[in-house]
Amino acid sequence: MPKVRIPSLDEYAAAIKAVAESIASDFTKPDDDFHPQMQLLPGDGSGIHVAPIPGQLLASPELKDLLAERVMAPAIEAVGAKLMSWLMSAWSLEFEGIPRAEAMARFERAEREGIAVNPDRVEIVILTAIDAHRVLTSTAKIMRTAIGPPTLGPWEDWSDKYPTGVATGRFVEPLQAALRDSSGRPNPEFLRHMRGA
Repeated sequence: MPKVRIPSLDEYAAAIKAVAESIASDFTKPDDDFHPQMQLLPGDGSGIHVAPIPGQLLASPELKDLLAERVMAPAIEAVGAKLMSWLMSAWSLEFEGIPRAEAMARFERAEREGIAVNPDRVEIVILTAIDAHRVLTSTAKIMRTAIGPPTLGPWEDWSDKYPTGVATGRFVEPLQAALRDSSGRPNPEFLRHMRGA
């Protein structure tokens, strides 16, 4: 059997951005949105597997830990993934052109009062793509009107803006470990389940 070429993380992230753009192009109503989902690419090249991320698992730090450890990492093993990504909408803060001290004060206010009610908030779609050694994060603003479907602004790369220079956290180290340990082939039991056998 010929060896399958797995795309680089950059190529994979570009493909998932195209997926997000395709989703946005299918929007028809002003309140259409990106539902949280993860994408997994097995090492055997058998195609990307897409799975919804239950939104309730994003509601607290404890539930996010559960999502990473009990849902995402096992999904990597089941699919034999060597590349993984997730895509969802979120609120972010925009402080462009604001002096640093004022931006920090506004950020602290948002942390106290909640970002959903903050006047500096913007809606974004966020894409995070990972392999066993790297993390790429990009965002695009979601622009809404009262009469038409939302559209996406240009992608902004955040990969070089992590405070420590590299991404860390519940959605990085455990998932990268699972990607390193992955066999690269879907588990036969998983495939039977997916086929409904």
